[in-house]
Amino acid sequence: EDTPLAERHNMVLASTVITRGRAVCVVTGTGMDTELGKVAALMNQKWTGARPAPIPVLPDVVRSADHATGDIFLGFERESVAPVTLDLRRRQFLIISAVEPAAGVTAALYRQMTEKLRPVRTVAYRGEQDAAQFEQGITDLMPVLQDRKNRAAGGRLDEAEDPYILVFVDGLLDCFHQVSDETVRRLVSIVALGAGLNVILAAADIAHNIGTLYHGGDMLAMKLVTQAAALLYGGSVQSHGVFQTELTYSESGAQMGRQESAFLDGGSVVFIKTVQE
Repeated sequence: EDTPLAERHNMVLASTVITRGRAVCVVTGTGMDTELGKVAALMNQKWTGARPAPIPVLPDVVRSADHATGDIFLGFERESVAPVTLDLRRRQFLIISAVEPAAGVTAALYRQMTEKLRPVRTVAYRGEQDAAQFEQGITDLMPVLQDRKNRAAGGRLDEAEDPYILVFVDGLLDCFHQVSDETVRRLVSIVALGAGLNVILAAADIAHNIGTLYHGGDMLAMKLVTQAAALLYGGSVQSHGVFQTELTYSESGAQMGRQESAFLDGGSVVFIKTVQE
């Protein structure tokens, strides 16, 4: 290492032109560890002028910690790599439709909702084992919501006095099979009234099940598909069937990449690399 560069007769440097002969070489440095890399580093240290903006690169896996925000972080826009967030205090309803396993997505979003919204009460269905507790939780919400409805007649409720309530359903069709018709009707009323009562409802299921409920005339599925913000995970937008967009046929038929979603909110469609737990 102490030998001057010009006297290192047994070294082949990057960008050296070989004119004849054969040799077996051992690589001792690559990239910025080569002599050309060292020159580039020296120039970088000395340069004081304007620099081009770094080219944004999507991470292999998007985590909640990758972007600090008080809203729900959904992921990064796949072209600009800009963070995409959802203000559930404004929208209050979210439906997640998946054509590939999305447990990591729903877990990441559920955790953010509980941590950032700090709901005064959470009623969650994440499998058959939760059915009885979920039904009781929805039943217990009814007098609370009725009281809030009566007081909301005089104007929007204040979050400090009436903190948000979170209702989370992971497996919409399965939930409907496990709970009573009365509980389903109450969920519909929550969507109908919850926007003004500081109630947030998020539901997730595979695209086929959401389509089954929608085409079967289920009021909750129809309201969520037509009124809620939507995250369509995996496949193509067409794979999710019942969600309407202004995309062209070819755009809606294009397959999304690994861990990508189409986020629908108020008529706009943004393709994102989706947050995972």
